[in-house]
Amino acid sequence: MNDLMRCLCCYFVLGESAYDSYTADTARAVIDADYVVLTVDLQQVIFSPGLRNSSSFYLRKMSNFNLGIHNARDGNATMHLWTELVASRGSNEICSCIWSYITSTLGTTITPRTLIIWMDRCPGNLKLQHHILNECYPR
Repeated sequence: MNDLMRCLCCYFVLGESAYDSYTADTARAVIDADYVVLTVDLQQVIFSPGLRNSSSFYLRKMSNFNLGIHNARDGNATMHLWTELVASRGSNEICSCIWSYITSTLGTTITPRTLIIWMDRCPGNLKLQHHILNECYPR
């Protein structure tokens, strides 16, 4: 039981530390024009049609995916919505949405910038980091 309590305390300390880092990043993004902080989150799968009666509940439904990107500087959020007919919800699709947001909203300037992306621990995030680095630093 003692080990469990110690793990729980470490979990809360790490959570508070991460939140403090996020708060510091967002405060700096408001002040510094070359410091960009984005938060990215993929909403749970939205099934359509949203039928409630028992006979149609088990029929095939279409999956819809919604990725939200929030810019900490101006407080604007952008939603990227697509269906399973267009693409899946893997790291390639998430990276495409983030890259589209970066190039269309932030622009491509010659001045160096710091880009911080906060996201939860979904399984494809490590692969996603490699995709973004490959886009930002082409060979």
